[in-house]
Amino acid sequence: MSQTVAFSLGSNLGDRQAYLHAAARKLVVELEGASLSSLWETEPVEVKGRQPAYLNSCVVGKTELSPRALLELCERLECEAGRKSAHRESRVLDVDLLLLADQCLNETDLVLPHPGLARRRFVLAPLWEVLPDWVHPMTGKSVMEMLEELGEAQAVKLHKPLKDWWND
Repeated sequence: MSQTVAFSLGSNLGDRQAYLHAAARKLVVELEGASLSSLWETEPVEVKGRQPAYLNSCVVGKTELSPRALLELCERLECEAGRKSAHRESRVLDVDLLLLADQCLNETDLVLPHPGLARRRFVLAPLWEVLPDWVHPMTGKSVMEMLEELGEAQAVKLHKPLKDWWND
């Protein structure tokens, strides 16, 4: 049975848009009825030291893949992009599995929904574009409610609307 899945994509090194574009294209092939958000530019959050701004996007679609297979897909995309950075450091590509329908999972290397989702505007803003009706299964809060709780923290700005970055 197909379930809704969402991924967060981010890059702050090199040709950020090209890295996101390549990853998004590969995800679209793997998912049924995929939707993409616009590109959002954000200041680094929860990182080590000074870093360049990030471009972020979100990809949503339907899948029959297991949570483990989806995590492996994220890791494969990062590896193919040449990611060598460690946790919380600058990277050419970061692909996070955000959610799989309303599943809750808490394993050492895989937590669903993603544990940082509710406190990261750079995830919530693009997610709201493509999955505004999703409700966090543990808190009962909608994407908009989580965004509102963040207030003005973590400024994000629209970098390019979907039509302007996806069709380049």
